[in-house]
Amino acid sequence: MFEKWTIKSVKYLNSRIFIKFMDDNDAEYSLKCEETPRPEFGEALRKLRDDFKNFQYNPVMGIPENTRMDIHSVAFKYKDEDLKSFSPECTIRNATGYEGELTISDVLYPTNNKNIDQDIAAIISEANQYIAGHRAQMGLFDGDEGGKIA
Repeated sequence: MFEKWTIKSVKYLNSRIFIKFMDDNDAEYSLKCEETPRPEFGEALRKLRDDFKNFQYNPVMGIPENTRMDIHSVAFKYKDEDLKSFSPECTIRNATGYEGELTISDVLYPTNNKNIDQDIAAIISEANQYIAGHRAQMGLFDGDEGGKIA
């Protein structure tokens, strides 16, 4: 896992990445970028959504079965530099086209679900890599082409 910064939140919406993070000196920064992330970043968010899919049918939350939930943002809370909870934010769409927002507040970490814990760790790692400049196109021209242009 690549972890250099403390990730406070990650948002991937409308082809834009927003990351709030802190460095070792507790200085806070915000990154807003339209550069495409590595495919693993989007995959990590999709996996988290899929692992939360049982929330769609949870009668306590009152979300009908024909509803689609897309996680687009995750906020993280720490205590003594250890991750203690996370809060995914979702866009909810139902069959009639209604769209709304739902924030699942302060899910304790680690959870009792190994897959969700792995998803959260992957999102934090991918956010750190994105900040460091590891993006989708970074390896486009890697390799030795012999230095000659034909």
